[in-house]
Amino acid sequence: MDTRFGWAEGSLLEVESLPPGEVVAADSWFVSGGLSVANEKHFSRFSGAVGGLPEGLWPALTRATPPSGEWFPRVECVETESGREFFFTLRPSPPRTLTAVVWASPDDPRTTPRVKGPDLVRLGELREHAQKLGADEAVVLSDGVVAEGAYSTVLAWREDLGQVWTMDAPRIPSITEEVVLDICREKGLEVRRIAVAPEDLEGAEVWVVSALHGLRHVSRWIDGPALAPASSLHAGLQEAWWGTAQHLAA
Repeated sequence: MDTRFGWAEGSLLEVESLPPGEVVAADSWFVSGGLSVANEKHFSRFSGAVGGLPEGLWPALTRATPPSGEWFPRVECVETESGREFFFTLRPSPPRTLTAVVWASPDDPRTTPRVKGPDLVRLGELREHAQKLGADEAVVLSDGVVAEGAYSTVLAWREDLGQVWTMDAPRIPSITEEVVLDICREKGLEVRRIAVAPEDLEGAEVWVVSALHGLRHVSRWIDGPALAPASSLHAGLQEAWWGTAQHLAA
């Protein structure tokens, strides 16, 4: 069961629901047994999106996360009638998988493609539509090229070229992608930021990456390109990604 908190007078207070308002920014991260990947980068991304955080907020969030079990907390900044307010939702982790089926949307519902939060509801509706079509995730196209997943970032591995492709399109800067690409470079792999249409990914190995799942191998692209099967690189990167996890520091 989710537990929601509001930030007031320097502490987290439990609330029944979030007040009406526009989401300015939001962020989420996976925690298992008190461990999380690049939590400080999530802090920096969220802080940058809202122009700085109230003193003590982030340490309070980490203290509110149990040291055992699996969790997927979410922090939000909401513009309400009273001004900007901060909220924290402690959520049990949803099921995690290593594979995903995707579908590409012909329409781009995003209004602020470089900030995580304002478009989450619209992207959630897009993913729900994709799920009705038999997919797990929706891929957003920007002027015909792959931008990102509804709740993920898209990467491609071209084994024939020895290159990892990261998508060159307006999108949210991904923390998980940053960690994974650093690992790829350490392995000596060439990383290229490139604008690609779905058909350009024919024969490539494609991953959708996120803080919740790490790297999910795209096993099928509905009405899209035929993709390569999962390689040993996928398993190795998944293991190395979680190998960077550290204890939450309050």
